[in-house]
Amino acid sequence: MFVWVSIWSRVWLRNRRNNGGLGLLGLALNLVGK
Repeated sequence: MFVWVSIWSRVWLRNRRNNGGLGLLGLALNLVGK
């Protein structure tokens, strides 16, 4: 789980300029949903 978050965070940092913070919100909602 932590490894996935680490990898996802790296991808989000790369795309942060494009998607703003929506990606981070999506991840948070996904974690809460699970």
